[in-house]
Amino acid sequence: MAIPDIVSQYELISHCQSVAPNVKIYARADVEEEIRNIKTLEVERVIQPEFEAAITIAREIFRTMGKTKEDIAEKIKSLRLSHAQAT
Repeated sequence: MAIPDIVSQYELISHCQSVAPNVKIYARADVEEEIRNIKTLEVERVIQPEFEAAITIAREIFRTMGKTKEDIAEKIKSLRLSHAQAT
């Protein structure tokens, strides 16, 4: 769900889960507080557009530095794990 109004997003997530309890919901959030709040709703994944953009930039920097695909994948995995632990 990529609804800019966070209150509407919470309501829609709750409604979807009540109608279809096994539904997998991917939600969008801009700031850490929203991420933590949405995670309490037990969605499948919360996506932060700014973080995803940073990952794309980092991947391109690593590529231009001549890093192998395997090295890049490992570095990106590490960044994602660190980010997940911080939120």
